Parts: sequence; C-alpha cells; structure tokens
Amino acid sequence: MSRFVINFDGTGKRLDVFLAKQFPVFSRSHIQRFIARGNVSINKKAAVKPAYILKPHDIVTCRIEKTVPSLKPSSSQKLDIIYEDNDIIVLNKPAGVLVHPTKNEHAHTLVNALLKHISSLACVGEDSMRPGIVHRLDRDTSGLLVVAKNNEVFNWLKKQFRERRVKKTYLALVYGTLKKKQGRIGSSIGKLKGRQVTGHAIKKLDLTSREALTEYKVLKEFRDYTLLEVTPQTGRTHQIRVHLASLGHPIVGDPLYAFKRLKVPAGITRQFLHACSLKFSMPRAQVFEFAAELPEDLASFLKSLVPIRTPALKKY
Repeated sequence: MSRFVINFDGTGKRLDVFLAKQFPVFSRSHIQRFIARGNVSINKKAAVKPAYILKPHDIVTCRIEKTVPSLKPSSSQKLDIIYEDNDIIVLNKPAGVLVHPTKNEHAHTLVNALLKHISSLACVGEDSMRPGIVHRLDRDTSGLLVVAKNNEVFNWLKKQFRERRVKKTYLALVYGTLKKKQGRIGSSIGKLKGRQVTGHAIKKLDLTSREALTEYKVLKEFRDYTLLEVTPQTGRTHQIRVHLASLGHPIVGDPLYAFKRLKVPAGITRQFLHACSLKFSMPRAQVFEFAAELPEDLASFLKSLVPIRTPALKKY
C-alpha cells in the first residue's frame, strides 16, 4: 500500500496524472484502470474519477506497487563514477541511457547499474522505481548526475533542488546566431500530446503550466551555429530544449523540438546538450562542485565547425 499526502507539487493535478508520475512504469490508461477497480482512495473514500483534481493535504492511498515489476541489479551498463562517498555518488551519464526505468524499459538504465554497485540503494527515496534519484537527465543528454545513497541525504538534496540552491550548468549548441548574447527565458511550460510547449500555445489552448526560468550566455559563434552556456533555475521536463526552441534557436540534433526545415548535420546523432557542471551543498556544510568535459562525439563535431566570433566569455 502506498500513501501520498498532497503538497504544492501535487495540488491542482488530475489524480491519474499524479499517480502516473509516481509509478512511471505504468501508462495513464493503466492507472485509470487501477482507479476503476477501486485500488485508489482519497481521504479514505474510494476514488471513482481519474480526472479528480487534487487539493492541498488530500491523502491518496493506492494498491499499485504490488504489481510493479521489481528492479533487477545489472552490470550491463558501465558507471562512469566521478566521485563517491558514504552519502552520494556522482556520475557522468553517457548519452543514450535512461536514468530510471519506464513502462517500456526496465533492465538497462542507470538505476539497474546503481543497484548492482550499491545494493542498499533500493531502500532510498520515495519511489521504488527511482531509488536515490533526486534529479534526472534526458536519455540523449549526457553529463553530471548526483544520486543520494541514504534517506537523510535524499531528503536534503530534494529540498535543495526544490529551493533552487543547486547550480546546474549545461553546454548547448543551437542553430543560428542569437541577437542577445546573454539573457533569461521566463516563459512557463505546459504539456501537450507528449511534448512540452510554452508561450502563446499555453494561453491559446488553456493548458496547465508551471513556472520555468532559464539563463543563457553565448560562448562561441560559428557559421550556422552558436555554443551556449545554459543555467536552468527550475527543473521542468525538457526545459532547456523547449525554451531555446521558443527563442527560434533549437538545440542542434534535437529530434523533438528542432524545426523540420533545419537539417541535422553529419556527425550529430543526438541532441547537442551536456550537463557540464554541478554545484550543491550537503547537510554538514560541505560544498561540492564537479565538472565533466564534452564527450568525444560532441567535442569532435565542435572542432569541425568554422568559428565566426568568440565573445570575451568563458572558453570551452
């Protein structure tokens, strides 16, 4: 039996949407069937409507986890460990690998490899399918990821992310040349048919949205492309990708948000987005800061480009 007390993050969401996020191995239609069978209750009363809008302090209980596939430790995915102690493990995630299992993939994620490396990780966190995971990277985004090894640190890091005290920096190569060499993108983000949208679409379609803020600055300019340093202040799904696309400069190689008229250049097999640095504090006042260089596929492509002008900013 799982029990959730609705707080700020859940307030205003549909019941089925909320539960689908808690149990990512199941689709929303599966969750709706669980609700129809009487497996979910709200404030001790059986829930009958998947579209029920959650209110602050609602108590949701459900009998779903019994049918969730158990996670199996696996050594099929090699871990690139940047740092490890008794509290955390910091990884350099390769592109093409999921952080945690989904309804379509259960066996070859970082979580499976982490369980092989740290057996006690299975007891860390709020979600049995995401043990120790306090933030994530998209499958085809490479770079730094911190994982908590015990519940004290898990709760601490979740709070640090929620309060925007963690500094995450990315390198992104985008199409075209930006007029503003640095700026802030503050448009909220909503979801429509499996992808994130922002700007006028949210108001026009009356979509539920959440605040999102991304800061960027130009590092190098090339013929047809620009290299950016990007710092997201919030952590919405696909935030950097959808925000940069909203400027008219989508990330090179992005299969979801790049405009159809833009060709993927030879040598690029995934989106050019890399989490290059991560800075956060720990419960006993330690401050950690890590860096990860561009992986070979992105670094090699970058070297092949013809530079136009390099602003007097940080060099990569």
